[in-house]
Amino acid sequence: PMSTSSGPPAPPVPPASFSNGYTAAIALRKDRLAVRRYIFSPEAQGVDSAQGNEKSAEEAAGKLMKHWEGILNDKEKRVQTAKHFKAVKEVNEQLVAQVVRFSEFGKESSGMQEEVVKYLLEKGILPILETLYKEAHAEARPSREDSGESKNISTTKGSGTAKSVAWMRACGHACGFGPDRLAIYMVDDSLKQAVENLGRIFRKSGVIPDISGRQMDRDNMVKLQAEKPYKHVCLVSCMQMRTCWLDDVFSGFCEQFSDKPDINIVILGAGYDSRFYRVELPRNINAFEVDTKATQSAKIRQLDQMKEDRKHVNFVEVDFMKESWIEKLINTAKMDKRAPTLLLWEGVTYYVSEKVVQETLKVVSTAFEGPAAIAFDYASAEYQKEMSGATQKIGEPWIFGLESKDMSKLLASTGLRELDHLSRADCLKRYFPVTRDGNTLGIGGTTKVYVMAANKKWPV
Repeated sequence: PMSTSSGPPAPPVPPASFSNGYTAAIALRKDRLAVRRYIFSPEAQGVDSAQGNEKSAEEAAGKLMKHWEGILNDKEKRVQTAKHFKAVKEVNEQLVAQVVRFSEFGKESSGMQEEVVKYLLEKGILPILETLYKEAHAEARPSREDSGESKNISTTKGSGTAKSVAWMRACGHACGFGPDRLAIYMVDDSLKQAVENLGRIFRKSGVIPDISGRQMDRDNMVKLQAEKPYKHVCLVSCMQMRTCWLDDVFSGFCEQFSDKPDINIVILGAGYDSRFYRVELPRNINAFEVDTKATQSAKIRQLDQMKEDRKHVNFVEVDFMKESWIEKLINTAKMDKRAPTLLLWEGVTYYVSEKVVQETLKVVSTAFEGPAAIAFDYASAEYQKEMSGATQKIGEPWIFGLESKDMSKLLASTGLRELDHLSRADCLKRYFPVTRDGNTLGIGGTTKVYVMAANKKWPV
């Protein structure tokens, strides 16, 4: 995978605009800004020859048809590819255009892509895509738990959304600004070409493509974000902000307690998080990854295929809806609750009940004998309601959301003190390349969604 890009330093940002929270000082460091907030310069555009375009487009369409017919006739490839159709809402010409952009042919000009789409429609690609769509949506929908909450397939089959997160992080790295150099290895082989293509779109245009392969109409996306400040309008942007913010939390904690003999960092619901493998770790760290058996087993297999050293990481299996993660950490993994402890709870709160969120925060507040803090992201109640139907269909329903003022009240009620509470608009100023006049290339709303809070033993 390509290395993270950098360009000329961006115009300075007033420190006050970074907020005064826990991560502000780290985010302002020159070495961090150099690889995050630089002036974007587009790559030179190639000159496309019009001669022979029609013949080239027809040949490309023929190759793509042969590829998709091969998928349909190969049981293993068919099952694997059908999984990606769970998020598809409709099989139409727009989906065919996405197929073209995801393919090796995505390297060509937009005009040529339109020609390829036309030929694919003529050659009959829609019935192939329709078959895969029907197979993806034929699985029985998850039933309800006795408690009235939706079952989450990640406990038994592994998390599909964890794979999606890896995919978005890989896209950010391919664009040149994302820090996760290992994410591409967690992406299915069938999607790696798409990651490269989406990165190329950004490097040539400065417009961040969404994960469906469209090149966004930036004005409309910014307008939508203003209308719905709580919404993930650009998923690649959101993942960049979340990843960088938690990287800063991670680094800040390690530096703050560098003089201690031992520190604990626990990643709750680790998914395909790569921090313990891509970030330089201090010698005094005890690293713990906590997740469901299915997701964790899949990740360990992937790490072994990558020949990534994992001996320094303690893997702890848990079902967050049924088991006590803190008991497993202390009793099974022998974590020392007297040592300073940081818990990263990334991308998990959406899928657990409010009761589980409250209990988790209470554990951080009361179960540790030394300083302890938790950093996590969450959705607003309005966004959770808006997304509940779509996420139910893919088997990983959103069942928790809270407005930021209510989150602050919840933290206080459990005995925790806020250290950081940021919106994506706050993070845009820290974590994205900018134009020469200083305008960010990312997209994010003003609703607070990232929070870090600590127990009473945390230094003031």
